[in-house]
Amino acid sequence: MDVLERNIWLILFVVWGLPLCLYRSRFRKIIYQTDNWVINIKPVFMKEIKGLFRNMYPNDIKYKRFRRFYIFYLIVYFLLFIAYMNFKNDNSYMDKIEIGSVIPSFELKDQHDHLFQVESVIGKKNLVIYFYPKD
Repeated sequence: MDVLERNIWLILFVVWGLPLCLYRSRFRKIIYQTDNWVINIKPVFMKEIKGLFRNMYPNDIKYKRFRRFYIFYLIVYFLLFIAYMNFKNDNSYMDKIEIGSVIPSFELKDQHDHLFQVESVIGKKNLVIYFYPKD
């Protein structure tokens, strides 16, 4: 349950975004007034933006309804994205270690597979700790 709670915004963002491809396909077909599936892979975009923010077909009821729905859907998707970016668990609880700061207590296995505890060395020996940036 802990994983679900930590990633709830990501899960909502992904689940809400799954039907987005279908809705965009429908919206593009209305905007370009075609039923051809090829419209979904064409790199045209400006008419779609104009159709989203301007009323291109004022007499088309289907277009007006779907446009309102699609705008609402995109706004909720954008808000979920903002929530995910703000509330994601990025281990920001860890403080930055600087020169002279006290390192947190930890224990790891060394190259000989023996357990190394940092408390056994602090204050007794000089210690250099290096972490490989790519690991």
